[in-house]
Amino acid sequence: MKTKRSPGSFWSKTYVSWLVYGLLALLVVILQMAPRLFPDVAFARPVPLVPFVVCVALFEGARIGAGVGVIAGLLWDVYAFRLFGLDALLLLAIGLTVGLLVQWLLRANFLSAMLLCSGAVLLHSLLEWLFCYVLFQGEELWTVLAKVYLPNAVYTLVLAPLIYWLALATARFLRRRANG
Repeated sequence: MKTKRSPGSFWSKTYVSWLVYGLLALLVVILQMAPRLFPDVAFARPVPLVPFVVCVALFEGARIGAGVGVIAGLLWDVYAFRLFGLDALLLLAIGLTVGLLVQWLLRANFLSAMLLCSGAVLLHSLLEWLFCYVLFQGEELWTVLAKVYLPNAVYTLVLAPLIYWLALATARFLRRRANG
């Protein structure tokens, strides 16, 4: 059964694509949590999982984007020993929103990906600052935002083009495999 494809997007709805994106999400979580894989730049650490979910949703649509977001968020929560599941819910919402935006409004291209990555990374940083720092600490709020969370967001956005090309290559591979 064929589904309609909008120009510039990739649709591979097979179990293999779920497996491939799930394994890639696991790999990105492990790379993200590795202590010294990404060098600290002014004490900033990147969060490449957010652009990965955005790029998967960009190429695969809302359903796979939301699914990969939940899987990636749960893996991140388990690997980082967080019990409240904030990352899983946030990455689910990001994957679903980006997938729907690409289906209804935007084209799946580099500029759209970078704009959506910028918005998602900034949203993730601000919500993480709010829920993980503001609600529990309450002191030096703006200093922590300016010296920790925003530099992490900028460092993540520097890595976003590399993640985009990885997701594009994966989507093209899965599309070729699905077409025979």
